[in-house]
Amino acid sequence: PLTGEPTRQADIMVWLADPGRPRPSPGFAMTTPQRLARIDYSPHIAKRYCRGNRLPAQIADLSDFMLVQGRTNAPVAAFEPWNRLVKQRQRAVAQVHSQAWVREWIRHSACVGLLPNYITHLDKTLLGLTPLFSERMERLAWLSTAPLTAEQPHVQALVALIHKAFDERSDWFERVVS
Repeated sequence: PLTGEPTRQADIMVWLADPGRPRPSPGFAMTTPQRLARIDYSPHIAKRYCRGNRLPAQIADLSDFMLVQGRTNAPVAAFEPWNRLVKQRQRAVAQVHSQAWVREWIRHSACVGLLPNYITHLDKTLLGLTPLFSERMERLAWLSTAPLTAEQPHVQALVALIHKAFDERSDWFERVVS
């Protein structure tokens, strides 16, 4: 699932969880979860909508922009500063069903939405508004395997690939060494 702990066992499980929570325990057998990285989040805007002095410098400046909220972000405790802002709004909030749609609304409308900070490495048209919130919004990426298949060569090869992907992109987020 996009939020919460794994709900079904698979040979390899990767998920996001809020920091400060005890090690995930989904209720089925799995190897000890490994923290892969800390992923920071912040509001983002398309560069073409923030030319000159239109760049929001403080939360109050966001009143000039529509906000876009992914439904999967609403229950995430780590996103409370952003969720609080969205709840305060009586209008000018678009609710969308996925993070992909959040990104599309930001890219093609004068919207501000919450995305992982690494998105600017993937989409150069987006600009992170990192100094807006004093509270950090972050999630932890976790990895685990099914105990019965953990030692199989194909599972170990895929786990190594996942670790390599995080290692190669360590400048995108804080890499956690387990």
